[in-house]
Amino acid sequence: MSRHSTRIAIALALVLACGADARAEVKLSIDILMSHTTAPYRQALEGFRRFLSEHGLIADLRIISLDATGEVPAQAARTEAARHPDATLALGSRATALALENGGGSPIVAGMVLNAEDFVWTAQSQGVTLEIPIETQLSTLRRILPDSRVVGIIYGRLQNQDVVDAAERAAATFGLKIEAIPIDAPPELPDALDRLAQRIDVLLVLPDKLVANANTSKQLILFSFRNRIPLVGPSQAWTEAGALYSLGWDFSDIGVQCGELIAAAVGKKNAAGARVVPSRTITYSLNLRSAQQLDVEIPDGVRREAHAVFP
Repeated sequence: MSRHSTRIAIALALVLACGADARAEVKLSIDILMSHTTAPYRQALEGFRRFLSEHGLIADLRIISLDATGEVPAQAARTEAARHPDATLALGSRATALALENGGGSPIVAGMVLNAEDFVWTAQSQGVTLEIPIETQLSTLRRILPDSRVVGIIYGRLQNQDVVDAAERAAATFGLKIEAIPIDAPPELPDALDRLAQRIDVLLVLPDKLVANANTSKQLILFSFRNRIPLVGPSQAWTEAGALYSLGWDFSDIGVQCGELIAAAVGKKNAAGARVVPSRTITYSLNLRSAQQLDVEIPDGVRREAHAVFP
Protein backbone atom coordinates (compact mmCIF):
# COMPACT_ATOMS: atom_id res chain seq x y z
CA MET A 1 0.00 0.00 0.00
CA SER A 2 1.38 3.45 -0.89
CA ARG A 3 2.12 6.08 1.78
CA HIS A 4 -0.69 8.23 0.33
CA SER A 5 -3.18 5.36 0.54
CA THR A 6 -2.08 4.55 4.09
CA ARG A 7 -2.69 8.16 5.16
CA ILE A 8 -6.13 8.13 3.58
CA ALA A 9 -7.03 4.82 5.21
CA ILE A 10 -6.03 6.03 8.68
CA ALA A 11 -7.81 9.36 8.27
CA LEU A 12 -10.97 7.72 6.97
CA ALA A 13 -10.99 5.27 9.85
CA LEU A 14 -10.84 8.21 12.27
CA VAL A 15 -13.63 10.03 10.47
CA LEU A 16 -15.93 7.01 10.41
CA ALA A 17 -15.19 6.18 14.04
CA CYS A 18 -15.50 9.72 15.44
CA GLY A 19 -18.05 11.24 13.07
CA ALA A 20 -17.96 14.64 11.42
CA ASP A 21 -16.43 16.27 14.51
CA ALA A 22 -13.14 14.51 13.76
CA ARG A 23 -12.70 16.71 10.66
CA ALA A 24 -9.76 14.68 9.45
CA GLU A 25 -7.87 16.43 6.69
CA VAL A 26 -8.51 13.96 3.92
CA LYS A 27 -8.18 14.99 0.30
CA LEU A 28 -9.63 12.40 -2.05
CA SER A 29 -9.69 12.45 -5.83
CA ILE A 30 -12.90 10.86 -7.06
CA ASP A 31 -14.14 10.45 -10.61
CA ILE A 32 -17.93 10.39 -10.93
CA LEU A 33 -19.42 8.90 -14.09
CA MET A 34 -23.13 9.64 -14.62
CA SER A 35 -25.27 7.79 -17.15
CA HIS A 36 -27.86 10.59 -17.04
CA THR A 37 -28.39 14.00 -15.47
CA THR A 38 -32.10 13.56 -14.71
CA ALA A 39 -33.51 14.29 -11.25
CA PRO A 40 -32.86 10.85 -9.67
CA TYR A 41 -29.19 10.99 -10.68
CA ARG A 42 -28.82 14.56 -9.43
CA GLN A 43 -30.39 13.52 -6.11
CA ALA A 44 -27.95 10.63 -5.78
CA LEU A 45 -25.04 12.97 -6.50
CA GLU A 46 -26.31 15.44 -3.91
CA GLY A 47 -26.58 12.64 -1.33
CA PHE A 48 -22.99 11.62 -2.08
CA ARG A 49 -21.78 15.22 -1.69
CA ARG A 50 -23.69 15.52 1.58
CA PHE A 51 -22.02 12.40 2.94
CA LEU A 52 -18.58 13.80 2.15
CA SER A 53 -19.41 17.14 3.76
CA GLU A 54 -20.98 15.69 6.90
CA HIS A 55 -17.95 13.46 7.47
CA GLY A 56 -15.33 16.13 6.91
CA LEU A 57 -14.02 14.55 3.72
CA ILE A 58 -12.48 16.99 1.27
CA ALA A 59 -12.69 15.68 -2.26
CA ASP A 60 -11.56 16.73 -5.69
CA LEU A 61 -14.55 15.56 -7.72
CA ARG A 62 -14.41 15.20 -11.48
CA ILE A 63 -17.97 14.73 -12.74
CA ILE A 64 -18.38 13.24 -16.20
CA SER A 65 -21.82 12.97 -17.79
CA LEU A 66 -21.96 10.41 -20.57
CA ASP A 67 -23.01 11.71 -23.97
CA ALA A 68 -26.09 10.71 -25.95
CA THR A 69 -24.36 7.55 -27.18
CA GLY A 70 -23.55 6.45 -23.62
CA GLU A 71 -19.83 7.19 -23.99
CA VAL A 72 -17.41 9.51 -22.21
CA PRO A 73 -17.28 12.87 -24.12
CA ALA A 74 -14.12 13.30 -26.17
CA GLN A 75 -12.75 16.18 -24.11
CA ALA A 76 -13.09 14.23 -20.86
CA ALA A 77 -11.65 11.11 -22.46
CA ARG A 78 -8.45 12.95 -23.43
CA THR A 79 -7.60 13.65 -19.78
CA GLU A 80 -8.96 10.40 -18.38
CA ALA A 81 -5.81 8.34 -18.92
CA ALA A 82 -3.60 10.83 -17.07
CA ARG A 83 -5.73 10.90 -13.93
CA HIS A 84 -5.47 8.19 -11.29
CA PRO A 85 -8.34 8.81 -8.83
CA ASP A 86 -8.51 7.32 -5.36
CA ALA A 87 -11.95 5.97 -6.28
CA THR A 88 -14.60 6.03 -8.96
CA LEU A 89 -18.34 6.47 -8.40
CA ALA A 90 -20.52 5.27 -11.28
CA LEU A 91 -24.18 6.24 -11.30
CA GLY A 92 -26.28 4.23 -13.73
CA SER A 93 -25.86 1.01 -15.66
CA ARG A 94 -23.92 2.37 -18.63
CA ALA A 95 -21.60 4.34 -16.36
CA THR A 96 -21.05 1.20 -14.30
CA ALA A 97 -20.18 -0.83 -17.41
CA LEU A 98 -17.60 1.76 -18.49
CA ALA A 99 -16.08 2.01 -15.01
CA LEU A 100 -15.72 -1.76 -14.70
CA GLU A 101 -14.28 -2.06 -18.23
CA ASN A 102 -11.71 0.69 -17.77
CA GLY A 103 -11.07 0.69 -14.03
CA GLY A 104 -7.56 0.30 -12.66
CA GLY A 105 -6.64 -0.75 -9.16
CA SER A 106 -8.64 1.86 -7.27
CA PRO A 107 -12.06 1.09 -5.77
CA ILE A 108 -15.17 1.40 -7.92
CA VAL A 109 -18.57 1.93 -6.34
CA ALA A 110 -21.67 1.81 -8.51
CA GLY A 111 -25.14 3.13 -7.76
CA MET A 112 -28.47 3.29 -9.61
CA VAL A 113 -27.83 -0.17 -11.10
CA LEU A 114 -30.97 -2.10 -12.00
CA ASN A 115 -29.66 -5.62 -12.64
CA ALA A 116 -26.48 -6.56 -10.81
CA GLU A 117 -26.26 -9.76 -12.87
CA ASP A 118 -25.49 -7.71 -15.99
CA PHE A 119 -21.98 -6.94 -14.74
CA VAL A 120 -18.79 -8.75 -13.80
CA TRP A 121 -17.90 -7.44 -10.34
CA THR A 122 -14.24 -7.45 -9.33
CA ALA A 123 -12.72 -7.59 -5.87
CA GLN A 124 -12.29 -3.81 -6.04
CA SER A 125 -15.89 -3.04 -7.03
CA GLN A 126 -19.05 -2.70 -5.00
CA GLY A 127 -22.53 -1.52 -5.80
CA VAL A 128 -25.95 -0.38 -4.64
CA THR A 129 -28.69 -1.76 -6.86
CA LEU A 130 -32.26 -0.72 -7.58
CA GLU A 131 -33.45 -4.28 -7.15
CA ILE A 132 -36.20 -4.57 -4.54
CA PRO A 133 -36.29 -7.88 -2.66
CA ILE A 134 -39.50 -9.77 -3.39
CA GLU A 135 -40.06 -10.12 0.35
CA THR A 136 -40.25 -6.33 0.57
CA GLN A 137 -42.78 -6.29 -2.27
CA LEU A 138 -44.98 -8.86 -0.55
CA SER A 139 -44.80 -7.32 2.92
CA THR A 140 -45.73 -3.90 1.53
CA LEU A 141 -48.59 -5.44 -0.46
CA ARG A 142 -50.02 -6.99 2.71
CA ARG A 143 -49.86 -3.60 4.42
CA ILE A 144 -51.46 -1.55 1.65
CA LEU A 145 -53.92 -4.24 0.49
CA PRO A 146 -54.54 -6.33 3.62
CA ASP A 147 -57.59 -8.11 2.15
CA SER A 148 -55.73 -9.40 -0.91
CA ARG A 149 -54.78 -13.05 -0.88
CA VAL A 150 -53.95 -14.10 -4.47
CA VAL A 151 -51.20 -12.19 -6.28
CA GLY A 152 -50.93 -12.47 -10.05
CA ILE A 153 -47.56 -12.15 -11.78
CA ILE A 154 -46.89 -12.30 -15.52
CA TYR A 155 -43.20 -12.43 -16.25
CA GLY A 156 -40.56 -13.04 -18.86
CA ARG A 157 -39.24 -16.50 -18.20
CA LEU A 158 -35.62 -15.66 -18.96
CA GLN A 159 -35.45 -12.53 -16.80
CA ASN A 160 -37.55 -13.21 -13.71
CA GLN A 161 -37.90 -16.95 -13.13
CA ASP A 162 -35.67 -16.75 -10.03
CA VAL A 163 -37.70 -13.84 -8.63
CA VAL A 164 -40.98 -15.69 -9.12
CA ASP A 165 -39.53 -18.82 -7.52
CA ALA A 166 -38.53 -16.70 -4.51
CA ALA A 167 -42.01 -15.14 -4.39
CA GLU A 168 -43.65 -18.55 -4.34
CA ARG A 169 -41.39 -19.67 -1.49
CA ALA A 170 -42.02 -16.49 0.53
CA ALA A 171 -45.75 -16.03 -0.13
CA ALA A 172 -47.05 -18.24 2.67
CA THR A 173 -45.12 -16.16 5.22
CA PHE A 174 -47.33 -13.20 4.30
CA GLY A 175 -50.57 -15.16 3.97
CA LEU A 176 -50.48 -14.90 0.19
CA LYS A 177 -50.67 -17.20 -2.82
CA ILE A 178 -48.87 -16.56 -6.10
CA GLU A 179 -50.52 -17.19 -9.48
CA ALA A 180 -47.67 -16.79 -11.96
CA ILE A 181 -47.71 -17.14 -15.74
CA PRO A 182 -44.47 -17.01 -17.75
CA ILE A 183 -44.42 -15.66 -21.29
CA ASP A 184 -41.75 -15.74 -23.96
CA ALA A 185 -43.04 -13.08 -26.38
CA PRO A 186 -45.25 -9.95 -26.18
CA PRO A 187 -48.20 -11.48 -28.12
CA GLU A 188 -48.70 -13.92 -25.23
CA LEU A 189 -49.57 -11.13 -22.77
CA PRO A 190 -53.32 -10.71 -23.56
CA ASP A 191 -54.00 -14.42 -23.12
CA ALA A 192 -52.07 -14.46 -19.84
CA LEU A 193 -54.15 -11.54 -18.54
CA ASP A 194 -57.38 -13.29 -19.54
CA ARG A 195 -56.31 -16.41 -17.65
CA LEU A 196 -55.64 -14.40 -14.48
CA ALA A 197 -58.69 -12.13 -14.56
CA GLN A 198 -60.97 -14.36 -12.46
CA ARG A 199 -58.27 -15.83 -10.25
CA ILE A 200 -56.36 -12.96 -8.60
CA ASP A 201 -56.93 -10.09 -6.17
CA VAL A 202 -53.98 -7.96 -7.26
CA LEU A 203 -51.57 -7.86 -10.22
CA LEU A 204 -47.90 -7.35 -9.35
CA VAL A 205 -45.81 -6.04 -12.26
CA LEU A 206 -42.11 -6.76 -11.85
CA PRO A 207 -39.34 -4.83 -13.60
CA ASP A 208 -39.34 -6.95 -16.74
CA LYS A 209 -38.19 -5.99 -20.23
CA LEU A 210 -40.79 -8.25 -21.83
CA VAL A 211 -43.84 -7.44 -19.69
CA ALA A 212 -43.30 -3.94 -18.29
CA ASN A 213 -42.43 -1.53 -21.08
CA ALA A 214 -43.82 1.47 -22.94
CA ASN A 215 -45.84 -0.76 -25.25
CA THR A 216 -47.56 -2.76 -22.49
CA SER A 217 -48.17 -0.23 -19.71
CA LYS A 218 -51.48 1.05 -21.08
CA GLN A 219 -52.72 -2.51 -21.67
CA LEU A 220 -51.90 -3.55 -18.09
CA ILE A 221 -53.47 -0.46 -16.53
CA LEU A 222 -56.65 -0.87 -18.60
CA PHE A 223 -56.82 -4.50 -17.44
CA SER A 224 -56.65 -3.25 -13.86
CA PHE A 225 -59.57 -0.84 -14.24
CA ARG A 226 -61.75 -3.09 -16.38
CA ASN A 227 -61.45 -5.99 -13.96
CA ARG A 228 -61.27 -3.87 -10.79
CA ILE A 229 -58.00 -5.54 -9.88
CA PRO A 230 -55.39 -3.25 -8.27
CA LEU A 231 -52.11 -3.04 -10.16
CA VAL A 232 -48.77 -2.67 -8.38
CA GLY A 233 -46.35 -0.97 -10.75
CA PRO A 234 -42.56 -1.25 -11.06
CA SER A 235 -41.88 2.50 -10.67
CA GLN A 236 -43.43 5.82 -9.71
CA ALA A 237 -44.11 6.64 -13.36
CA TRP A 238 -46.54 3.71 -13.39
CA THR A 239 -48.33 5.09 -10.32
CA GLU A 240 -48.74 8.44 -12.02
CA ALA A 241 -50.14 6.64 -15.08
CA GLY A 242 -52.74 4.70 -13.07
CA ALA A 243 -51.21 1.91 -11.02
CA LEU A 244 -52.55 1.87 -7.46
CA TYR A 245 -49.06 2.08 -6.01
CA SER A 246 -45.42 1.33 -6.79
CA LEU A 247 -42.32 0.87 -4.72
CA GLY A 248 -39.38 3.16 -5.35
CA TRP A 249 -36.16 4.49 -3.89
CA ASP A 250 -34.73 7.38 -1.91
CA PHE A 251 -32.14 8.39 -4.49
CA SER A 252 -30.42 10.82 -2.15
CA ASP A 253 -29.86 8.03 0.37
CA ILE A 254 -28.45 5.84 -2.41
CA GLY A 255 -25.80 8.55 -2.82
CA VAL A 256 -25.10 8.44 0.91
CA GLN A 257 -24.90 4.65 0.78
CA CYS A 258 -22.39 4.88 -2.08
CA GLY A 259 -20.37 7.37 -0.03
CA GLU A 260 -20.19 4.94 2.85
CA LEU A 261 -18.93 2.19 0.55
CA ILE A 262 -16.25 4.45 -0.95
CA ALA A 263 -15.12 5.64 2.48
CA ALA A 264 -14.77 2.04 3.63
CA ALA A 265 -12.96 0.93 0.47
CA VAL A 266 -10.47 3.74 -0.18
CA GLY A 267 -7.02 2.99 1.15
CA LYS A 268 -7.47 -0.78 1.18
CA LYS A 269 -5.10 -2.61 -1.10
CA ASN A 270 -7.51 -5.49 -1.61
CA ALA A 271 -11.19 -5.45 -0.82
CA ALA A 272 -12.66 -8.51 0.88
CA GLY A 273 -14.62 -9.30 -2.29
CA ALA A 274 -17.41 -8.02 -4.44
CA ARG A 275 -20.35 -6.78 -2.40
CA VAL A 276 -23.52 -5.74 -4.19
CA VAL A 277 -26.36 -4.66 -1.93
CA PRO A 278 -29.88 -3.35 -2.53
CA SER A 279 -30.89 0.19 -1.70
CA ARG A 280 -31.62 0.24 2.03
CA THR A 281 -34.40 2.84 1.82
CA ILE A 282 -37.49 1.80 -0.11
CA THR A 283 -40.33 4.28 -0.67
CA TYR A 284 -43.75 3.99 -2.28
CA SER A 285 -46.08 6.22 -4.27
CA LEU A 286 -49.90 6.13 -4.28
CA ASN A 287 -52.59 7.04 -6.81
CA LEU A 288 -55.71 8.03 -4.88
CA ARG A 289 -57.86 8.41 -7.99
CA SER A 290 -57.10 4.81 -8.94
CA ALA A 291 -57.93 3.75 -5.39
CA GLN A 292 -61.32 5.45 -5.71
CA GLN A 293 -62.07 3.86 -9.08
CA LEU A 294 -61.07 0.44 -7.79
CA ASP A 295 -63.01 0.95 -4.53
CA VAL A 296 -59.87 0.41 -2.46
CA GLU A 297 -59.68 2.11 0.92
CA ILE A 298 -56.19 3.38 1.71
CA PRO A 299 -55.48 3.66 5.47
CA ASP A 300 -54.51 7.14 6.69
CA GLY A 301 -51.15 5.89 7.93
CA VAL A 302 -50.31 4.49 4.50
CA ARG A 303 -51.16 7.83 2.89
CA ARG A 304 -49.05 9.80 5.34
CA GLU A 305 -45.96 7.68 4.80
CA ALA A 306 -46.12 7.70 1.01
CA HIS A 307 -43.17 9.34 -0.75
CA ALA A 308 -45.53 10.72 -3.43
CA VAL A 309 -49.31 10.87 -3.66
CA PHE A 310 -51.17 11.48 -6.90
CA PRO A 311 -54.70 12.83 -6.26
